[in-house]
Amino acid sequence: MNKKGIELIMGTIVFMIFNLVYFSVLFIFVSRVGSGIAQYEELYAKQLALILDRVDSNAGNEIYFNINDGALLSEKKGFTPKINIEGNNLNVQLIQGRGYEYSFFNKLNIDKAEYVVLEEKFEKKRTFHLIIKGDVGIK
Repeated sequence: MNKKGIELIMGTIVFMIFNLVYFSVLFIFVSRVGSGIAQYEELYAKQLALILDRVDSNAGNEIYFNINDGALLSEKKGFTPKINIEGNNLNVQLIQGRGYEYSFFNKLNIDKAEYVVLEEKFEKKRTFHLIIKGDVGIK
């Protein structure tokens, strides 16, 4: 084979690989946004940040935050919702990936942040459970 033929084949192969990668990333993004999970992650992160900003400075606060709708979508995809709070940033994950990160102003000492399913008589309530210790103040 001559040199021009090899260059043409290599260019075509590289072009096809780039297209495959591009459309794969596009498909993953559209399926994630189209399912509504990304919107729930954003909504829950912002609402929790607002709640944490309004927490009183008393020690021993306990918060149960209802995430039933988003958790149902998450469980259909085979994922357990997660919440991670480091410093003044909280991250809500309802599906595999980065999740949605948002900041709040209060300086809190959060003892526990976990996903909990509360079973009542006729239904299950899916919540994030937060336990806040003392040392609360404005940063």
